[in-house]
Amino acid sequence: MTADLQACIDGFLAHQRALGRKYRSEQATLRLLTRFATEREITDIAGLTAGILDEFFASRPRPRARSFNQLVG
Repeated sequence: MTADLQACIDGFLAHQRALGRKYRSEQATLRLLTRFATEREITDIAGLTAGILDEFFASRPRPRARSFNQLVG
């Protein structure tokens, strides 16, 4: 089963907000991930493999471990 990446992200954010969470910084991070995936012509959630996510993390270097962990989270 494949699902549109943006629809999955929108659904995830809607669910978190329904639980009373704001998820503003996470939305910004997910927007970066969506842009990264679009540049690589990945349009469905199945295309986000561990290797692609590693590339994404490597493309967003962070000077502090806390900042990197927030990105990964």
